[in-house]
Amino acid sequence: MGKKKNKKLKKKQHGNTAPQIITHPSTTPLAPTTEIDVTPEIEEKVEKEEVKEEKKNDGYDDPAYKDEKKIVVKILLTILLMVVILIVAYYVNQKTTILSSFGDWVYKLLNIQTQ
Repeated sequence: MGKKKNKKLKKKQHGNTAPQIITHPSTTPLAPTTEIDVTPEIEEKVEKEEVKEEKKNDGYDDPAYKDEKKIVVKILLTILLMVVILIVAYYVNQKTTILSSFGDWVYKLLNIQTQ
């Protein structure tokens, strides 16, 4: 069944070749071109507009990257939070024995054997 469809498709593709376009050389002469004097003021305006367009198209404000930007910010905040928690835990451990007693309690609760 599939073979018949493929044969018909191949016949249609083979029969539908693109028509060849024949171009004739133009017999009308081209008009002479003249250079237009551009003042420096116009050039500066064009350059300033191009610079503004380049600044706008830096990719950070592109809607396609807004989701990625949110994800990166969340990751950075998470890392910062982890660092703060570790620093606080270090200083709490230096001042009190709460963390070591908590660790002992976890060892007893989970029945962890140490040598």
